Amino acid sequence: MRLIFKDRFMFRLSMLLLLGVSIYVFYRYNPENNDFFWKCPFRQITGYDCPGCGSQRALHALLHGNLKLAFSYNALFVMGLAYLAMGWLVQSPAGAAKFPKLRSLWFSQKTIVILLGVIIIFGVARNL
Repeated sequence: MRLIFKDRFMFRLSMLLLLGVSIYVFYRYNPENNDFFWKCPFRQITGYDCPGCGSQRALHALLHGNLKLAFSYNALFVMGLAYLAMGWLVQSPAGAAKFPKLRSLWFSQKTIVILLGVIIIFGVARNL
């Protein structure tokens, strides 16, 4: 990455542009009705839903303000976005100063193991 982006500003600007384009595409086009979105290889091979199946449709629904529909597509994705947003807040300099214990808990090895367990349980439970 350092060869392409020599300074942080250009890297951040590029990532912001990529995020903006991605949000626009997911807002404008419904993954249910358009074939250019990625299909889940796990589902195509096995016929079962992986823990991430429905995330694209859930993102589309969230961008249109339909939380209930997004939750029905993939509840773990919706809750995961809230988890990531909170992690971003506690990782920021202001959040790290205000909530040092929460920051250490949020990014601990034990938390990662618990999250992995939740993902596996969700993946199994949604196919029962």
